[in-house]
This record gives sequence, structure tokens and C-alpha cells, in this order.
Amino acid sequence: MKRMLVLLLVLTMVMIFVSCANDTSDEPAGDLPADSVNGVTEDDSNGEDVDEEAEKELDAAALIAMSCTGCHGDAQIYTNRDNDKWPELVRGMAANTSLDQEEIETIILYLQENYSN
Repeated sequence: MKRMLVLLLVLTMVMIFVSCANDTSDEPAGDLPADSVNGVTEDDSNGEDVDEEAEKELDAAALIAMSCTGCHGDAQIYTNRDNDKWPELVRGMAANTSLDQEEIETIILYLQENYSN
């Protein structure tokens, strides 16, 4: 469990450093709209989906670290399974946790997207 928490902390720190280091350009921005930051206006949603996906994956990884690794090792959790097996498996195990329905669905989607055959 400690290993997962340390890994989660390291991943979070790396994401923060990467996002801070993304704008290394010394060139002036030129004529940008007044409501823009780094050339992206409030109405521009190009980066939102990526940020939301990364946040969901971190949330799912954190939920797994907090709720699953107390009883199961990484190899047991992060094993590729048939896509349709994850919901039954996770919901069965979740009965032994304090996870709410939204958290359970977050975990299921994460495992289906990343650890399915």
C-alpha cells in the first residue's frame, strides 16, 4: 500500500512539473485576445479533455490504492481481464469497502480502458 501511495505521489509531482515546464518559449505571444492565457481562450476546450482524462486516471489509481491494495497486490489487481468481467469483479469487491457508486464506476472504467483483453 505504501508503494502505491508513493507511486501516486510521484506521478502527481511529475504531472505538476511537466505542466509547469510546458511553456518554455521565449517568443512574445503577439496579438492574443485579452481573455487568453498562453494562447488559449476560456472558450477553447482543446486541453480540457486531456486534463480531465488524466485527472480521472489519477482518481481511479488513488481509489484503487486506498481501497484495493490492503487485500490485493498489484499483480492481482492490474491483471488483464475480459472487459465484461471487470464490473462484476469490482462491484463484488466494493461491497467490502466504503466506496460510493460513482467511485466504483470510476474504477471499473479505468480498469476496462487500461487492463482489458
